[in-house]
Amino acid sequence: MSESEPPNTSQRNIYNTWLRVTKTQAGRPFRYRKRWDNLSDEQLIALERLDRFFKKHRQINMDDFFKSPYVLYTDAVRSDHPEYTNFPLQFYTRYKAISMYKLTQQNNS
Repeated sequence: MSESEPPNTSQRNIYNTWLRVTKTQAGRPFRYRKRWDNLSDEQLIALERLDRFFKKHRQINMDDFFKSPYVLYTDAVRSDHPEYTNFPLQFYTRYKAISMYKLTQQNNS
């Protein structure tokens, strides 16, 4: 994807799912994004990577994937470490996010 190309439909769905989960977990209201012309290059790259990831691993539930850091870092940990209250889109392109998802899935089974 070139820098000026807007995200495709699946990338928009990924972004809006991430937005909904992060805002809901923080207890804040949210609105789905409708304008796509002002995303940063970092966000566009992250969306491209996540799009490939979710297409390759169709068994992964997007909601559960984006919620996993919030499940692992309980409220007690978050109150001591405020950096655990907001996970940017780029965080989910790293192996740590995949590891967190695996841990939450193991704990649920």
